[in-house]
Amino acid sequence: MTKYQKKTLVVFVGLLLMLGFSAVSFNFVTQEMKTSSPSAIGRVVQGTDKATVVVFKRHGCPDCRSVQTLVKMGAFSQKTVFVEATSKDDQQYFKRFGVRHTPTFMILKQGQPQILWRDHGRPVRMYSGTDRKKIKKIFGIRPTVIAAGWLHV
Repeated sequence: MTKYQKKTLVVFVGLLLMLGFSAVSFNFVTQEMKTSSPSAIGRVVQGTDKATVVVFKRHGCPDCRSVQTLVKMGAFSQKTVFVEATSKDDQQYFKRFGVRHTPTFMILKQGQPQILWRDHGRPVRMYSGTDRKKIKKIFGIRPTVIAAGWLHV
């Protein structure tokens, strides 16, 4: 194999790897957040010692879609359960916790909503909206330092 052929092969393999990583990343970003099974939701609501982020969402919700990448990243670091508004099984949880808007986030531990933060001294146990800083706080996501500066997730 000549020197030129080796260089061409290295470039070709590099391009294939980049294309493969791009396809995986694109699939990760564009894939819809999957609703958890009713049994998983039931276990969390009945009570588990491990804190679990519960995401109330609605199919086709533009706000839910706008934060889905951030939510999916958070789901890697924190146990997460998705509750769908259009599911008959899940509607009882919307009523039980008084969820009226999507996306809505809360943390349940032993079946009880936990304090997310305090607002003017009052505990906040549920957040509805798309504020990226607040969603990061719920999932415990911290900014990552990159050599060139901050990577904002």
